[in-house]
Amino acid sequence: MLSVTANETVCRSLFGALNFVDIPQVKYLGAVIQDFDECYSRTYFQDDTDEKFADIMENHPDCAAITFMKYESNIQLPSHRKMHFGAALGTNRFEGQDIAVIGTPHLSDSVIKLTARALGCEKTNDKFTTRRIVRNGLSLCMMTYKNELLREIQLYMIESQLEQAIGRARLLSNDCTVYVYSRYLAMQFVMKEELETT
Repeated sequence: MLSVTANETVCRSLFGALNFVDIPQVKYLGAVIQDFDECYSRTYFQDDTDEKFADIMENHPDCAAITFMKYESNIQLPSHRKMHFGAALGTNRFEGQDIAVIGTPHLSDSVIKLTARALGCEKTNDKFTTRRIVRNGLSLCMMTYKNELLREIQLYMIESQLEQAIGRARLLSNDCTVYVYSRYLAMQFVMKEELETT
């Protein structure tokens, strides 16, 4: 198996003994610029939905967009210029184009716990609460679990969806930009604030 988002804990739970080789990331030709100003969760977009999406897209008028299925219609773009998390897997529709990826693609608590049960986790009654975690060498606070397997499944699912969306621009071979609106850390991101000060 070769995967950008393979999670060692999840893979070992699924397959047992395996040889896991972590290959260093290849530097993108393009760029990922990330905005951490808000949480950009589904809950964040519940109020003033159209206005919030309009404010984001006003900064990126020439970008295609990827967001939550529930809010895809709130982005004022033709249907061929937008898609939702979950539908981005494997498509080249936005190759070489600038994209705005809007949101942190959390899956429901029940999906995470059912996945954990399928992987043999007996204790899935863990509370979902704000905790500090270290991910990709950086510390962040987020709603997550104390149970390591539940947390790894949750983070794997978020990372998979987010990186699939970012990957639609095919940044390895295209000099384009993906603007990410999420508090969850994307791979090879540059903070919007860093660009504003340089």
